[in-house]
Amino acid sequence: MGKVVRVTKSGRLIVEAEIVPQLYTEVYDDKLTMIGRVYDIMGSVSSPYVSIEPIHEHRVKLKKLIGRYTYIRAFAKIKGKGRKRGS
Repeated sequence: MGKVVRVTKSGRLIVEAEIVPQLYTEVYDDKLTMIGRVYDIMGSVSSPYVSIEPIHEHRVKLKKLIGRYTYIRAFAKIKGKGRKRGS
């Protein structure tokens, strides 16, 4: 998703985003451990920043994430009409 640039006083991570996810999307570190969820998207369209609300277990290790990349999982959308009623 992008590179962590700082930790706020409130304990959120600020990421310089290369890909802008939807709100509340789960965010992972380079070891694919969930570190939090997207809390806010800010800045201009050409250079957006994403605020991540970390999960409780990772609040102690936040400073270690500065300068490292974060990731999101991409899921394929399943196309189709689904099951018809009465089937």
